[in-house]
Amino acid sequence: NTGGNMACIVNAANEVVVSAFLHDRISFLQMSEIIEQTMSRVAFIKTPTYEDYVATDAEARRVAESIIR
Repeated sequence: NTGGNMACIVNAANEVVVSAFLHDRISFLQMSEIIEQTMSRVAFIKTPTYEDYVATDAEARRVAESIIR
């Protein structure tokens, strides 16, 4: 419901945590926690441009990976 680039943040974080789960790096229960933490750490942009989406995706993936480590 938030809109903006939040769906991009969630999607990128989800892809990272699913991969980490499938490679036994995190537990199933950690997945939602990591996504939530990523959502709170990546900058929200209400009306993103294409370039904002690309940057958001990269940043969300970095943040999710840093939380997993």
